[in-house]
Amino acid sequence: MGVAGSAGVPDLMSKEVVVSTFGDWLSESWEWDLFVTLTHDPDPTRGKAPDGTGGHTAYGWAASESHWRSFIREVERQGSPRGTFWFRGREPNPARYGTHFHALIGGLGGVDVARLAPLREWWWTRYGFNRIVQYEPGRGAGHYVGKYVAKQLGDLTFSPNAGQFQRKDS
Repeated sequence: MGVAGSAGVPDLMSKEVVVSTFGDWLSESWEWDLFVTLTHDPDPTRGKAPDGTGGHTAYGWAASESHWRSFIREVERQGSPRGTFWFRGREPNPARYGTHFHALIGGLGGVDVARLAPLREWWWTRYGFNRIVQYEPGRGAGHYVGKYVAKQLGDLTFSPNAGQFQRKDS
């Protein structure tokens, strides 16, 4: 349960304990459907129009926020009877010319991941690498996304409506 303090008492503020506690809370407090990783590709030709214009050299914080919002709009186009909600961690990723996201998304009613191939293609065509998989309780995705609670320069964000979908017993 963490590094022992001077009296052999667990250090409740150790990074490991904070991440584990936050990850447990995140995993148990919502019904997630997807675990998502989105990374900007360092290829500066990605996103170029057929005439050769456009493309990128680097994406800053504001641009990555815009990309995230566009991604969520695409997720919502898949349809959701209850409303889509999410939690994401974001961090600078200079080696990839932008930022890197890990996220949990819910409210899709147990969407079939096979239906998400167009969503994967959408991100790939515009920005680069992505991994979009069905959320599986107990596999550690909540802890993986929750690691940003202890990362320097990390950004944690819940969707504005996430509280509406939080389990009442958590």
